[in-house]
Amino acid sequence: MNAASASRKSRRAEPINTHVATNGKKSYWFQIDVGVRSKGKRDRRTFTYDTLKQACSECRRISIAVAGGTFVGRVDVTVSQVCDEWLKSRREQHHSLAPRRLSSSGNRVVRRTMG
Repeated sequence: MNAASASRKSRRAEPINTHVATNGKKSYWFQIDVGVRSKGKRDRRTFTYDTLKQACSECRRISIAVAGGTFVGRVDVTVSQVCDEWLKSRREQHHSLAPRRLSSSGNRVVRRTMG
């Protein structure tokens, strides 16, 4: 790449890349730094969407959320684990309700209903 072509090349407004699968289907992807990992390295995530419009809007939404500190990524937690944590917090908040209203039968109903 010479100096003339380097000066003509500009930064894209949104860093969205195109991928064409072997069957011809297009998908659009981008990478964003969403924070810092526990060991101090950057946490970079890849997001993939079916349409360019979806990818553009999500890229903007995620970038704004990361800049504002409100981005919440995926978490590998099951519904059962969330129910256990919620029931535990309810028991801690309401000691008087723990034996009657938050019994193990109530736990089974929540698990059966939510998974």
